[in-house]
Amino acid sequence: MTKSLAQSTRIIDEYTHRLKRPTRSLYDPGASIKAIVDPLRQRGLHVSDELIALYSWHNGTHADEETVLGDMHIMPGYYFLSLEEALATYDEFVNTLNKNPAWFPLLSDGAGGYAFLDCSASETQPIYDFMFDEPDHKVIFCSIEDMLRTFAEAYVRGVFFVGEDGFLDMDSSEYDELAAEMNPNANYWSAI
Repeated sequence: MTKSLAQSTRIIDEYTHRLKRPTRSLYDPGASIKAIVDPLRQRGLHVSDELIALYSWHNGTHADEETVLGDMHIMPGYYFLSLEEALATYDEFVNTLNKNPAWFPLLSDGAGGYAFLDCSASETQPIYDFMFDEPDHKVIFCSIEDMLRTFAEAYVRGVFFVGEDGFLDMDSSEYDELAAEMNPNANYWSAI
């Protein structure tokens, strides 16, 4: 079944609650359209309806001194950056590290791994996997909707689950198969 972005976000919220993940209480309330659009346009980025919908749903996750990184995960290993943290990361990548100025970070693993949205297109905006030590950055999802649909399906199928350590975990091979099945046009999965 094909899920819309709104259906996927409802499922993600439902399962983070069902699995008793602290993530749900760490999500910030959605940002206003103006708060989303203005800073991105000031940086010359195309702001898609999907990006607005994503940050209108939740403005990423927040943490305090007592928050453990694993409690923030929207998917095992990655958390959803708040708009403020994403903008700061974007500015550092573009102004200090001379990285692609069309790439806007959405997810982080907290150790140098990111998922970047390619804002060079005004319509469909793919998401790339980024690791500093990797020379090639491949498309992992063809859109935000595809990313959220994949996460939602991973929750529904039990591919994402709470491990013995109490953190969100996954069956990596099942997730790779699911992601490849759901994202046949994303070249990241063809290499797996």
